Amino acid sequence: MKFRVFLLTSCLSSFSLLLSLPGLTQRNPNQLLQRAICEQNWPEAISAIEDMKRLAPQQASRLTVYQSRLQTLANRGVYVEDWNCSQGGLPSPSQASTTSTPSESESQGQVYEIPILARASGIPVVEVTFNDTETYKMLFDTGASKTKILPSMARQLNLQSEGQGVVAVADGRFVPVNLSRVNTLTVGELTAQNIEVMYTEELEDIGMAGMGLLGQNVFGQFDVTIKENVIKLRERVEQ
Repeated sequence: MKFRVFLLTSCLSSFSLLLSLPGLTQRNPNQLLQRAICEQNWPEAISAIEDMKRLAPQQASRLTVYQSRLQTLANRGVYVEDWNCSQGGLPSPSQASTTSTPSESESQGQVYEIPILARASGIPVVEVTFNDTETYKMLFDTGASKTKILPSMARQLNLQSEGQGVVAVADGRFVPVNLSRVNTLTVGELTAQNIEVMYTEELEDIGMAGMGLLGQNVFGQFDVTIKENVIKLRERVEQ
């Protein structure tokens, strides 16, 4: 039940931000979204966000995250009793309840969803934001132990080397790398803090397709499920 309440309230609290996204007017999509939320009509709300993505393509990635949360609400049949639409359709946490019983899997830890933007040689491409300022497309590489970024990204983030390391590259060479840290790293619904990253000026394209690699030091503590359009990270809970 705690997971369902968290999912519902965190999802709905974000919709007030969606209604004021730059590039959108208070025309049909916003009105449809607000009405759908008020009526708890998740499919209609998903459709309204799809319209928003067409009107504000610069916000498409952000909207996709909320769309995936709505889809989760729809899939799980979440319903809030005593719904109060006087405040824009947003209930207080004490109002949140569902018509169904939480499954065993839901009691095993928090789940975070990450939209998949594309694939490069079969590897998911995701959107990653560093220090709440700069956003890049990166490969979600389950085989990488550390997160590797391009030197151009390090320069844009004004990172300073805090040490040296060595990384093996595809041709068998061992290349020296700089080690640094970012305060926050956000990918989908997950935000991690104090994450070590590595980069090197000797190998400009250290990631495939000109992108960095998101490694196990970000998601290694989760069970990872990669689906067609989304990656699910389930937090491991000690029994």
